[in-house]
Amino acid sequence: MPDDPAVQVDLTQEIRFAVVMYGGSSLAIYMNGVAQELLKLVRATAPDIHDSSRLHVQDASGSELVYRKLGQMLSQNESVDLPADLNQASKHPVRTRFVIDVLSGTSAGGINSVFLAKALANDVTLEGLRGVWLDTADLGELFNDKSGGGNPQKPPAALVNSPFFYQKLLDAFRAMDREKQAPRSPYVEQLDLYTTYTDMQGQVIALKLADIVAMERRHLQNFHFAYSTAEVTGEDRNDFTARYTPFLAFAARCTSAHPAAFEPMTLADIEKSDCDPGDSDWEKFYQGYLETLPATEKKLSRDQLASRFRQRPLCDGGGPGQQSIQFCDRSGSISPIPSSCGSQTRLHRTIPGTSGVRSRFQSEAGRNPECNRFAVDPAELSIHTRRYSPHSG
Repeated sequence: MPDDPAVQVDLTQEIRFAVVMYGGSSLAIYMNGVAQELLKLVRATAPDIHDSSRLHVQDASGSELVYRKLGQMLSQNESVDLPADLNQASKHPVRTRFVIDVLSGTSAGGINSVFLAKALANDVTLEGLRGVWLDTADLGELFNDKSGGGNPQKPPAALVNSPFFYQKLLDAFRAMDREKQAPRSPYVEQLDLYTTYTDMQGQVIALKLADIVAMERRHLQNFHFAYSTAEVTGEDRNDFTARYTPFLAFAARCTSAHPAAFEPMTLADIEKSDCDPGDSDWEKFYQGYLETLPATEKKLSRDQLASRFRQRPLCDGGGPGQQSIQFCDRSGSISPIPSSCGSQTRLHRTIPGTSGVRSRFQSEAGRNPECNRFAVDPAELSIHTRRYSPHSG
């Protein structure tokens, strides 16, 4: 709004959101657009942290003008009529503020929610997220062969080059860290982010029944990240700074590790990207694995339990548990992962009655020459897994 007086703020209410971002490959770019617009929605009506009578972002454009006008029109006490021209509405104060309190997501939605949370907490843009979906997530870039964007694994551990994808997520988050960041968020006073994942081995938990304590394995889990100010919660906390960037990328990679395309992720894997998986500041994100112990593990130290978690294989947050986890090798076969398998076990048996993706590749090959790249020795494509034998933790 150049040449216009500054838009004033006279809040009568706040509209607060808890956002769930869905996963699914076809929804990845769509949800990116949703994340971009949610950031604009919050930016459009956020007061300045130094002068609450003024807006933090004065020069709104595009859809931000629409959201700002909505904030000017909505009021707890009265309705306000504004001129149709969005650029002529500056004399009216913003009466309603839009705030996001909670974000959660799974798979591609989990990636989008992590990026959005980092942008809200640090007052940075989502340009890096746009690049992730338009460039990095191009399947041609992610294929785990010599024509893909990364160094192919030999033998390939999955259809997609999983270490390459983690590195690209890490690079995008680090690009956000290089932007000028606000010392305090103008958009949120408290923000909670939950990203789901599936623990393939399952965390042993104690269930207290009427007469006994039973042990059970819990597979569905989540990582919790938070931003808060001392005025609101009594604690200044920001889990979205550069200090936590490698773990944020790890959480994004875990929640999106669909077993039909990606290999599972362990925290120890981030060493391949020159990150330290043993950073003790990150232990708060998997605190439950360091405290909830079956009786047989009471003698293990906290360091031993942390070390054990770093070797724990995690995958897509949409999976219901180990019993139904499946892996797809690059020949198109879908295979169940056994409870224990050697480091050279080949998983290439098709589950009876399950329609794999091999037939889709074969039908597509006649129309798309790019599919011919899959016509290689099946033995070369067999999955060589690490040992995923469940232990008592």
